[in-house]
Amino acid sequence: MVTDKGYLGRFARHLTALGLNHRIGSRSPTARGFLLIANRWVLERTFTWLTGFRRLAIDYEFTPRVHETWLLVDNITMCLNGLTVA
Repeated sequence: MVTDKGYLGRFARHLTALGLNHRIGSRSPTARGFLLIANRWVLERTFTWLTGFRRLAIDYEFTPRVHETWLLVDNITMCLNGLTVA
C-alpha cells in the first residue's frame, strides 16, 4: 500500500501487524515543480468518492458494523453506476 506521511504511526503499525506492505510515496529531494507520486492519489480519490455518498459524509451510525454495511452499499452503487455508463 502506498500512502502519504499522514498515515504514519499507529496506522502503519496496524498494517504491519496485519502483514501488509506499506510504504510512503515521496518525491526525490532534487525534484522541482509538479511531480506525480506513485499512485498516492488512488487512496485520496477513494475517500472523496466515499464521502460523496451522503450517508457516509456524516457519521450517523452507532456501530462499526452498520458503518461497514453502508460502505458496502456505497461501493455497490459506484460499481453499478459504472456499468450503466458503459
